[in-house]
Amino acid sequence: MLEITNKVAEEKNTISWNQKILLPFLGLVAWWLVFAFYETFPDSILLFVIIGFIIFAASIPQRDNALGFVLWFPITGGLVSLLLTGLLLFYGEVGSSVQAGPSMAPLEGAAFTIGAAILLGAIVFLIICIQLRPRIYPTLICILTVLNTIAIGIVGYNCYENSIAQIVDIRILDSAGKPIPNVEVWYRVFGYNPEGASAKNMAFHDPPILSNLNGNVQMRSKKGRHETYAVFKKAGYEAISMQLGMQYNEWQTSRDIYLLAKNARIATSKIPNTEPIKFTIYLPKFEEANPPAGRHNFSTTFPETGGMRYLDLTKRQFTDDPQADLRFDFFEEKDSQGDSRPRLRITGLNGVRIQQVPFDSSLVNPLSSFDNVMKMASVDGYEESIVLKDPGCEPGPRVYVKTQKGDKYIRLVVDGSYSPREPHSPGRVNVVLFENPANPRVLMSDGGSN
Repeated sequence: MLEITNKVAEEKNTISWNQKILLPFLGLVAWWLVFAFYETFPDSILLFVIIGFIIFAASIPQRDNALGFVLWFPITGGLVSLLLTGLLLFYGEVGSSVQAGPSMAPLEGAAFTIGAAILLGAIVFLIICIQLRPRIYPTLICILTVLNTIAIGIVGYNCYENSIAQIVDIRILDSAGKPIPNVEVWYRVFGYNPEGASAKNMAFHDPPILSNLNGNVQMRSKKGRHETYAVFKKAGYEAISMQLGMQYNEWQTSRDIYLLAKNARIATSKIPNTEPIKFTIYLPKFEEANPPAGRHNFSTTFPETGGMRYLDLTKRQFTDDPQADLRFDFFEEKDSQGDSRPRLRITGLNGVRIQQVPFDSSLVNPLSSFDNVMKMASVDGYEESIVLKDPGCEPGPRVYVKTQKGDKYIRLVVDGSYSPREPHSPGRVNVVLFENPANPRVLMSDGGSN
């Protein structure tokens, strides 16, 4: 009788081949499915935490059978992976915040507090997981399985990162077109979900990289739905920020890019999505960018028979006086399809001249001029009148105005509406005016993105 009892106990404690191999494999697959699902739906982190607690709670009564092991080890492996990566990132963030000192934003402090709480919770939860490990497997088997799972996860993640890596090669020039060496470049790469929103991770590059003698610098970015943000700094030059947009699908042949100075957008462009991505930016000296232009808004309505169609640049208002500086006239013109389209003619009066510049700049060959990228008024190239073919289109072209003496420059953003089918109805013109008495040609906006 005793022999039969011992035999039954021995069979009960024997681990079959499927428990040794199949069930750990299924647990590993389950862990990968969770992370794959999280990559697609990063906003569901709270749901995954809840599910993780439920699974962990379900594994506690199953400590004496194989099911407990399948439920336990993916959670333990995930917690160890979180601590391995999270602690390093958190340490780097704490270091950067110490350098920032009192200038650190309040939200940064809140983010650090939340991050510290998450890491502390992960450590406590990991200790509980270790204490409640499944009894069906020896301790050594549990450790090896968790480490193997982490190793596979790290290798898989690195392979994925290398597959989406993309080099961004930037040339940095001054206003004369000469390369600028030793420019400090700080950059971050943001990851986004399939809908193109909700940043889920950031890669910080610290210390900054430096441009070489030819003014070139290479940043390691990522393909697809990733956005690159960079800041270019050098003593004696105005800091310029860059935001390189995402590639939403494989058929998208270009990426949007924005350049900013003093928190104001100075240039918008499109960059070919090549391997590597290449383009050029300018870095202005302080005297070429200070101070930003002042901004003024006003509007008018007028019929074709008369009205407040004249703009006085000195008084910054519309008037019916023909002795003002600019005149606005709507007219209709047939397009290639034979349809009537509204046009807006702007005419300079009393020696005032006008120039129309496309809204977008080119940062690749052919490269736009320094003046164009930095929203600086050109010295030459002005005409007596220009025609806005799509006056109601936003963003419209930039309009630069030069006075007769050439000592004053103004940038206008013009938006107008007029219906050719109703010629007696008043036309509407909205104008945003930028001027800079301290540095007349520097007309980047003081706030806003116009």
